[in-house]
Amino acid sequence: SIAAIRRNAANARNAIKWGFGATVNGIPLAADVPEPPPGPNVKGVNVSVGMDTAVISVIWDRLPENVIFRDGANAVFYDGASDLAGYRIYRSEDFQFVADNQPKTFRGATWTLVKDIPYDSVSQYQYVDDGLQKYRFLDRSVRFDVPYGYYVSAYSKGGKSWTSANGTLVPNLPSLESGDYNKTGTVRAFVGPSTTFDIFVVPNPYVFNDPNRSFVNDPFQVVFRNLPKICTIRIYTLVGDLVRVLEHKPDALGNLSGSEAWDQKSTSGLLVAPGLYVYHVESHTPGVNGGKTGKLMLIR
Repeated sequence: SIAAIRRNAANARNAIKWGFGATVNGIPLAADVPEPPPGPNVKGVNVSVGMDTAVISVIWDRLPENVIFRDGANAVFYDGASDLAGYRIYRSEDFQFVADNQPKTFRGATWTLVKDIPYDSVSQYQYVDDGLQKYRFLDRSVRFDVPYGYYVSAYSKGGKSWTSANGTLVPNLPSLESGDYNKTGTVRAFVGPSTTFDIFVVPNPYVFNDPNRSFVNDPFQVVFRNLPKICTIRIYTLVGDLVRVLEHKPDALGNLSGSEAWDQKSTSGLLVAPGLYVYHVESHTPGVNGGKTGKLMLIR
């Protein structure tokens, strides 16, 4: 916005003014600004339950609570033990579609505030994972099989004074907040594995770019759901030509899921033609024997 541009321009002018004439190790300083708390290290994990509860666990460490920043007069400007005001959890669905033969790129240019947690309540039981000695927040406002990215910011208490490197005293500073530099990788909520064969495909029929019949931020994705934890999915044309084989199993971290995505590509990596396809799911899960055959329609 115009207001944000003007605010950033004023901040840039102040940064130059507060750094003018100062040196660091004999090198002239171009600008100087007070530091916000550091952003914690963050990761996101699927902890969904069954087929009806999509949940992503956002986990972050306590780095902002364990640092001290000093100003140009060597006075303590920020002490995490007393000056941290809280954490804010942000989520993004901003993934850029590049090409049919390339995965989407997570840009994270737009963010939605999911939760603001004041520091005096962050130690409550629902936010602390005692085993990891980290904080944990369960995001229940997500959808299955949609890609997300997260970051957690730390923000300080306002009203502090700060002395810049050139000796300028800056009183009554507002609360300062860390940025989005410690983002998670792509995180998805997956349904849990099933012991039945009530397997189905979403969306079915698939309709390109229809918000009710496609994953718009992942435009060619269709998803097999309610799968056993280990199985093989074979996709055929109506005349019996094998188009693609998908091997469904736990991921590299051992996480189980009951869903597997297909990008509508053949074994050769080409986007398949629209039309009706037949799929067959064969279980390799101990104690879950059998298979399921069904149909899916692609409309573009």
